[in-house]
Amino acid sequence: MRKPFAFLNDPLAINSCGSGGIVGSPLPAAPAADELPIVKRAAACWRNDLENIPIFLFLGLNYVTLGCWPTGAFVYFTIFAVARVLHTIVYLRGLQPARTICYGVGATICLILSIHILIAVL
Repeated sequence: MRKPFAFLNDPLAINSCGSGGIVGSPLPAAPAADELPIVKRAAACWRNDLENIPIFLFLGLNYVTLGCWPTGAFVYFTIFAVARVLHTIVYLRGLQPARTICYGVGATICLILSIHILIAVL
């Protein structure tokens, strides 16, 4: 059955064959070759944020729900937010090792939150 509105950017769009048949092959999801480097870098930065921020949100929610150190929540959440903003800025500018340092600070905060959560649970 043919989809009446198969969009070109839909990876599951259905392609029509020249003989009138329908092929359900997925379209390639590769970025356009003519994109500017800053656009590619911004897309990579966005993907990086989507890998790290949900983990922090999950840990932060558990940290607050379990009633861990209230002052620690303010300190840890502030440090993580600053580290991620700085990470985004240095990622877009392509600065190393500042990017690694900012990432390390955010990852350390997630580790500290995990330890506090484990202590509260056990």
